[in-house]
Amino acid sequence: MFSVRQPFAAANSGCTPCTREGQAGPLRLDGVPVLVVDDDRVVCNSLARLLKSWGAQVDAVGSAGQALKLANERRWRVCLSDLRLQHGEDGLDPAMALRAKIPALSVIFVSGDIDPERIRQATRVGDAMLHKTIDEGTLARHIAQVLHMG
Repeated sequence: MFSVRQPFAAANSGCTPCTREGQAGPLRLDGVPVLVVDDDRVVCNSLARLLKSWGAQVDAVGSAGQALKLANERRWRVCLSDLRLQHGEDGLDPAMALRAKIPALSVIFVSGDIDPERIRQATRVGDAMLHKTIDEGTLARHIAQVLHMG
């Protein structure tokens, strides 16, 4: 299950907030290309909708193979990827391959994996390791951080 409830406070972050009734608005990713890789269709679609609501240009795929295939024609700035994908696919190897093709790519792993060794590997490969379920504010803060917006 994916839940979105916490607003992102954008003070001093350099991002453009939208304000309503005195509350800080969402992170603005106007035109930032983002890749979402998750074999759980609900999670993948939820993340894609959230990112699009922030203005990102989103490609959402269910496998590492699909992501690597698209990388020949895309230049994403951020990748949100699960660690364990269907059919034994691992999110670490494609993340490294994507970074080889797109050196400026920031990788944020979003996973329910609790294996300490897998978490260590993910933190060595990626820019951040977030555990499902994740709230909107936490995700926004990490994206802003890897994009040097805050």
